[in-house]
Amino acid sequence: MKLAIVSSAILIAAALVAHAAGPDPASSVQVCAADSDMENLCKWNAPPGTRGRKCVLDVEHMSRKDVCTYDNPTAPEMTDHKPMCISAKMAEHIVFQSSHGRTFRVRRLVPINKTNNAGGACPAHPFSREFHAEDFNFGPTFDTAEPKAAAIGCRYKLEVQFLTVDPNAPVAKYDPQHRHLECRDPHLGVTP
Repeated sequence: MKLAIVSSAILIAAALVAHAAGPDPASSVQVCAADSDMENLCKWNAPPGTRGRKCVLDVEHMSRKDVCTYDNPTAPEMTDHKPMCISAKMAEHIVFQSSHGRTFRVRRLVPINKTNNAGGACPAHPFSREFHAEDFNFGPTFDTAEPKAAAIGCRYKLEVQFLTVDPNAPVAKYDPQHRHLECRDPHLGVTP
């Protein structure tokens, strides 16, 4: 009788702990950067709740310490660095531009977590527009278009590469001239 009571108590305690823990923080976006947070680079073109609104992101405000690592297929989580969040349900998207008029490109989006809110794999291309590392084309602005539903709950690091030589950067893969090009990567999260 005592053993049955103890076993029941252990099972109840385990269930309570699992319930209190909530969803696995490694499997979805938990906390987004607020508008006032330093890591939030979005300047919205419309108020919250406006379908299709754009996060206008000035690439010149990206931190120089968040550099790109070309060989990594995934990026590590940074607990002190909250992601900018884009809503898939509201068809929000990002427009990249340079206030200094520099030429750049969105090189790729590197997944941080493996699974989305539905338990499926986080897509390599979370937006309607795809960005491929080997497409070595630069321009003055880039628009992601809206996020895919499969990317809800996924977090990414964006690699934004400039056509500017930086001796501290790794050799730019796919550059026929093998230059060391400046590259930065802030965090991004896709929410419902």
